[in-house]
Amino acid sequence: MNLQNLPFDLIVERLNDGVLIVGLDGQIVYANPLMLEILGHEWEDVGGHTLFDFMSPEWAERARENLKRRAKGIEERFDHQFLHSSGAPIWAMVSTRLLEFEDGEQISLVAIRDITARRKAEHELRALKEELEERVLERTLELEHEVQVRREAERLALEESATKTRLLANMSHELRTPLHTIIGYTELMLEEEHMDPDERTRDLEYVLSSGRHLLDIIEDILDISKVEAGEETTRPTEFRLTHLLDEVGAMLSHALRENGNAFLIDNRLEDDVVHLDRLRLKQIMLNLVSNATRYTRGGAVTVRLVEFAGGHLRIAVEDEGRGIASEDIGSLFEPFVRVGADAHESKTGTGLGLAITKRYCEMMGGKIRAVSELGRGSTFTVELPRVLNDAQAVEKTT
Repeated sequence: MNLQNLPFDLIVERLNDGVLIVGLDGQIVYANPLMLEILGHEWEDVGGHTLFDFMSPEWAERARENLKRRAKGIEERFDHQFLHSSGAPIWAMVSTRLLEFEDGEQISLVAIRDITARRKAEHELRALKEELEERVLERTLELEHEVQVRREAERLALEESATKTRLLANMSHELRTPLHTIIGYTELMLEEEHMDPDERTRDLEYVLSSGRHLLDIIEDILDISKVEAGEETTRPTEFRLTHLLDEVGAMLSHALRENGNAFLIDNRLEDDVVHLDRLRLKQIMLNLVSNATRYTRGGAVTVRLVEFAGGHLRIAVEDEGRGIASEDIGSLFEPFVRVGADAHESKTGTGLGLAITKRYCEMMGGKIRAVSELGRGSTFTVELPRVLNDAQAVEKTT
């Protein structure tokens, strides 16, 4: 077979790829039927135009650079983008080579395969991969969060278990002591038919004191339980701080006299009218002043009232007692804990008073802190808003 006699249309026009012949200036010399189909045009729409007329400006600039390389005899294969007559982009795999005729004229032979469907599939696959990666990442983060939540729940459960264990250990001793006293002195009085009236009175006072102490322990346990369960609510009312402190001093006057302590109020407020939960604040001050006078002998317990920025109050209870070691300050406000000398020497208290005090401060939007030095006394400072409205009170307890 003489290949030179084969007709041009049999070789080129029936190829499964588009074919373009263009000058190095981009002028279209020839386009086979498949190329015209790829572009969505007839030859009348293509002939006389440049290659760049069927591309976006960005891709036309790339085509110009390609033709410059073609003039140097560089053959290339690359992906390129054309524009269909409808305006839709067409992705094509392009193979090019330089052809030079005997008269020195140069043209570029371009073979084009439509890969729009392939590029679309690649794009969809890439988008699906990214979506899957994102979903995997989201699920991983969810699982990590679930693990953290479970670990936190386990930690809280262990803490709660340890707290209950500590409660049972402390309360078994605290409850047993006054109960033994009550039972012991009651049995003694029953056995002694002809007991001296003074001795009987003394023993009854022991029983009464132990009964009151037992009641205090039970009330403290109930108070902290209600606070922890969120059952306590605040009821703001308007009152004078100095009047409340006078009541506190009167209620603790016996303990103050017994230890030879003076109770002083240093009021630096221009106006001591506040809008807070009076009952809760009274319990706070009773706890703090009672602790202060318990460990002070022949000194003074001073309550200082100061206002600071933002309409807040600072109430400091200062004593001249034996003080608290620095390593014990951090655990002062933990439930069922008594620190330092108190833990070993005191016969009263449940270790709940300061924990309850802290919770009550927080219920009213405040906080409490302590500073102390062994042998030089302690200062407990409560910071509270001057005014706590009903909405704030509800918010603090939900």
